[in-house]
Amino acid sequence: MKNRKWLAGMLALALAASPLAGCAGGGEKPSPASSSPQSAASSSQESSAPAASEAETFVSTYPIPGADGMTLSFWRSLPPAAAKVITNYAEAEVYQEIMKNTGVNLEFLHPTAGQEKAQFNLLVASGDLPDIVMQQNFYTGGPAASVADGVCIDLTPYVQQYAPDFYKAITGDEAVYREATDADGKISAMGLIKDRMPPFNRLTVRKDVMQELGIEKIPETIAEYEAAFEKMKAAGMYGFSPVKNAYVLMFSRAFDAKGGWHLDAGGKPVYGQIQEGFKEYLELMNRWYDSGYLSPDFMSVNDEDKAAEFASKKTGFLIQASGIALTRARAGKYEIETLPYPRREPGQDLHMEEVSVNKIEEHWTSVTTACKHPEIAVQFLNYTYTPEGASLANWGIEGLSWEMKDGKKTFTDHVLHNPEYDGVTAQQICKLHQIAKLAEPDILCGVNVVSDPEALEMRVKYADDPHSDDSMILPPIQLTQEQNSERAKIMNEVNTYVDEMVLKFITGTAPLSDWDSYVQQVQSMNLDRALEITQAAYDAYLQKALPPQ
Repeated sequence: MKNRKWLAGMLALALAASPLAGCAGGGEKPSPASSSPQSAASSSQESSAPAASEAETFVSTYPIPGADGMTLSFWRSLPPAAAKVITNYAEAEVYQEIMKNTGVNLEFLHPTAGQEKAQFNLLVASGDLPDIVMQQNFYTGGPAASVADGVCIDLTPYVQQYAPDFYKAITGDEAVYREATDADGKISAMGLIKDRMPPFNRLTVRKDVMQELGIEKIPETIAEYEAAFEKMKAAGMYGFSPVKNAYVLMFSRAFDAKGGWHLDAGGKPVYGQIQEGFKEYLELMNRWYDSGYLSPDFMSVNDEDKAAEFASKKTGFLIQASGIALTRARAGKYEIETLPYPRREPGQDLHMEEVSVNKIEEHWTSVTTACKHPEIAVQFLNYTYTPEGASLANWGIEGLSWEMKDGKKTFTDHVLHNPEYDGVTAQQICKLHQIAKLAEPDILCGVNVVSDPEALEMRVKYADDPHSDDSMILPPIQLTQEQNSERAKIMNEVNTYVDEMVLKFITGTAPLSDWDSYVQQVQSMNLDRALEITQAAYDAYLQKALPPQ
């Protein structure tokens, strides 16, 4: 099972360390193997200027030679937590340190919170582009499309010559390289490179509800959940409230089923909603709906409403991030229990664990075609992949935000007990949580996680499940613009019909005896062509080889 041994080691390290301890000393973190993203990062800080074909011999120097206090404009979001205490990221101590260390001044341009995508599109339409943009997933078609459309530059030759630490990080791991490059093998943006992390979301139940209803054993199987649902129903409660579209992976994975594209048992891409496993999942959800186990309002209420239903004992179970669940429980003065993945029978092997797949998160950051000094911009972006820059981004300023204790990095009171802001805000301004960087797992340096032993224990509980892997999850393949446009046109129509039918099957508006005709209808909507495109992109993904070292 992928990365399972390493994860077990990381969990042991996190729990064995003191509550405020982070990664190993000396600015380095424990590494599972030489091929991991972190171990691939360059540690050299000397300067040279070779040709692009000799990228492996190029090393970086900071401050950047030739920058001389140059100002680069940088469009990126300002998280609400940071906006509580600063109006511009130039005021953040960690960015001030980054500017000092790189020799580059930054002029930040921040979109209005909640309107980032719309304002990014307006920015592009205006043609008045900044030097650097954290485009994330705002650009239709992704970073590769932004290059093809002339909005951003192809970073490939610049990365090879001016970002050696980033280049070594992405070429030190095959999966990272596949995600960092587009369908044509080019680098369009730089993202947050991460290691595998424990799952955020878990099924949660209130301990007092279990005691009141006489539920003595933590449910593990579908049958045990149904028994608990029956007791909740008798007490005037619903079992739980699914998400609006009813795609509840927490339960569907027991049937090797999920919405959208995934791999079958033989490793071939398939469309999830016409597979037999998905039919079994719908039969389960329909039975639960008819039995009164599911909240009948699930299609019309938002996540906050569902959390309120759970807090008021209107529903018995809630799927939520464990840290958020703990915060809510403390505020409501009740205790909670997080639960393992539901299974059809004890020990069932599950194959749809999503947390270990993506190696790069979508904090995609690009250099635009308006930038007059792209070589300086790329060297600047490379900084957070160097040992010094990555430490600064993950931990903040040494002596201010962290210090060494017993051979381990440890956050100071400046981060953990600052009278001006809480840990969520400290995560955004004392260090940089959301940025293109070489990231360390949050179980080691996430402020709220490491500062709270109970939150840390809850986060890692069940994360070393030996019977759960990601072998049926389709990795993040890249489609060419033509492929993306053609498949999107097909799938927009398919998904509209399928989403409507899924809810009808669950609520009984359409009987599951209509399943075969439903599948035929989906297939008649040119699904075979969409599958052909997906298979071709997956084949290209698997065939993408690391460049010669």
